[in-house]
Amino acid sequence: GHGLTSTNVASPEPGGSFGMSWSWSKTEGNAQGIVHTIAGPREDMSMNIGLKGYVDGFDSVARFNSPGDLVMDDNKVLFVSDTGNHCIRKVEISMGSTFRLSGTFQKGTVSTYAGTCGDTPDKRGKVNGPFLQAKFDHPIGITFYREPSTNKHILFVCDSGNHRIRKLVDGQVSTLSGQKG
Repeated sequence: GHGLTSTNVASPEPGGSFGMSWSWSKTEGNAQGIVHTIAGPREDMSMNIGLKGYVDGFDSVARFNSPGDLVMDDNKVLFVSDTGNHCIRKVEISMGSTFRLSGTFQKGTVSTYAGTCGDTPDKRGKVNGPFLQAKFDHPIGITFYREPSTNKHILFVCDSGNHRIRKLVDGQVSTLSGQKG
């Protein structure tokens, strides 16, 4: 019970990639961390290290633009506040081998979960509504909650550019609190 498993994921690395796995060593009595990229350009596979962008896809094909925060839900799916792209991204994790490291490590398939992704002014805003029609402005924080009485999957997002807390549930984005002004 130390909470360290092979599915723990850490904060973003520079250049829009992120990932970390942990294992617990009872012999040595401390956490043994292996840092590797779950999604985004990797040093061993890409000449595009550090390039931001917006691309959904598997593993090193995916691109982020200043990912701000991430949370793993109870189904082991990651949700990322892609701050520079003004949207929420979903990363479904699978196991796969790496080019440079021996063994099997986690890989991610990235898709857009909510918002109209991109770093142009028309992609950001404060629109509530269906997940893929809603707009965010620099979402930076994210957390997950499973409603016990209804079993609903709820994400709460700090929409920093709009000075609001947004709620994502039942396919809809709404404003929980705050207003710009």
